[in-house]
Amino acid sequence: MRKNILYWFLLLLIVPFIYVSACKKETLEENKDSDSTVQLSGAKAIISFKVPYQLGQEVIKDSTIEITVTYNAPKKLTPTIVISDSATIEPASGVEVDFSKGEFTYKVIAADSSVKYWKVILKRQPKIKGNILSASLPGFTSEISIGKNFVLISVNGNVDYKNLAPQFTTNEYVTSEPASGTPRDFTAGYADYTLISADSTKTVWRIYVVGKKFEPNNNNILYCGRIDFSDPKAPKFSAPGVYFTTRFKGTTLDIELIDEYKWSSYRNYFQVIIDNQQPVRFRTENNRTIYRIASNLSNTTHTVKIIKDTEAGIGYLIFKAFYADELLPADPLPTRKIELFGNSITCGYGIYTELCSEAVDNEWYISNSATYSYGALVAKNLNAQYHLTSVSGIGLIHSCCNMTYTMPNVYDKIFLDNPNAKTWNFENYVPDVVTICLGQNDGIQDSAQFTQAYISFINNLKIHYPQTHFFCITSPMADNNLYEFQKKILTGIENYFISTGDSKVHKVFLTNNMQAGCAYHPDKAQHQQIAEQLTQAIQSVMNW
Repeated sequence: MRKNILYWFLLLLIVPFIYVSACKKETLEENKDSDSTVQLSGAKAIISFKVPYQLGQEVIKDSTIEITVTYNAPKKLTPTIVISDSATIEPASGVEVDFSKGEFTYKVIAADSSVKYWKVILKRQPKIKGNILSASLPGFTSEISIGKNFVLISVNGNVDYKNLAPQFTTNEYVTSEPASGTPRDFTAGYADYTLISADSTKTVWRIYVVGKKFEPNNNNILYCGRIDFSDPKAPKFSAPGVYFTTRFKGTTLDIELIDEYKWSSYRNYFQVIIDNQQPVRFRTENNRTIYRIASNLSNTTHTVKIIKDTEAGIGYLIFKAFYADELLPADPLPTRKIELFGNSITCGYGIYTELCSEAVDNEWYISNSATYSYGALVAKNLNAQYHLTSVSGIGLIHSCCNMTYTMPNVYDKIFLDNPNAKTWNFENYVPDVVTICLGQNDGIQDSAQFTQAYISFINNLKIHYPQTHFFCITSPMADNNLYEFQKKILTGIENYFISTGDSKVHKVFLTNNMQAGCAYHPDKAQHQQIAEQLTQAIQSVMNW
């Protein structure tokens, strides 16, 4: 019995010890297994990298990051960086970094102590010029063309120009003031938009909204003057008084003209006559080619006449298009034809006396008006076409103002200010009447030499115009001495041709000392007086 009690007593002591030992052994084994499987993260990626002045999204590659900033971003920037969990980066996010060399290398350390180097490449975008890439005018059928800093929207049908909202797209990082789709007033034919780049660069774009395009080779347009039609869709002309006409339908009319800008400050003037009303004068503008020359008209049929007001020395114009609802056949040009050879008087210099104070130095030409010149007025009086074959300062044997050529050097040229210009085809225009007003710039010369030069000039013209009547006129500007000299010369010339059996050369003595305009030239009223006298002289011979 005692032995049994002792046995169970010992068993109770030993079993717990064995159990505890077993548990400890098991725990140690588990810990041993756990230590062998735990691994620290090796992730060391840069997930995002942002800096002030940044344009667009950064480009993250295997170990490089490319970022574009504006042109005016400083060299030192403070990035905001997101990296892998448990990783660290040197320098840390929010620490200012010097990017003056265009790049900087970061060190990313993973949780397992592994390292990766990241190169951040900083690209500085140059100044951005805002550009319109596409455009439309919702609600209208239109043709769109985009040029240098302008958009041309050509619309078919009636248009309320007071409330139009063109839509357009621009290049990246560019905004517009006002914005695309903003209603604007296009009564003038255009509206301007300022494109602003992310770098604050501003560029002004002009959007034109005009009617249907009609090119210069349209048969409904009639021309008069020395014009170069080498390109039928871009006729070029420089002579004063060149004009063309047509009829159109609609409330507005726009014209596209390119100015040569022969000299940096020179700008051509042109006149527009709508429905035979008073002419309206326009001056070309730098970086502009389209002009609204009529607006707020009745929605009916109208006539238009375009006249080059300034002379050849100011440069040529290129006619590119009319824009209207519809173009109709022009009224026929008169059958009678006149050509007027001369100098600045014939060009119409000095007519705009209110501009005399401005007509100095490089602006000397702004007082010119071929439209109100005596030649244009004579043609109107006699219902005739006219050509003004004239150049300021030119003479028959001696030109003024350091000019190196005379009328015999350029009378047969399309562009009258250039002795080497294209030759004019005289068959294109054979006048019934030629007037010659030369001698003011020659002054009093040797009588025989001057007379012979004058006769030779007429004979050269007669080769092309054998049936034409020639009217040789005294200079309206001439003082009394020059006037008497010219009367003597012209009388001798008329008598010479009569002696040869030619009764088609006539002298005309105009009133002299007409010097009320700019630089002692005839003014507008005196040109009317000249026109009346010359009209009477022509009528007396031609019975017109």
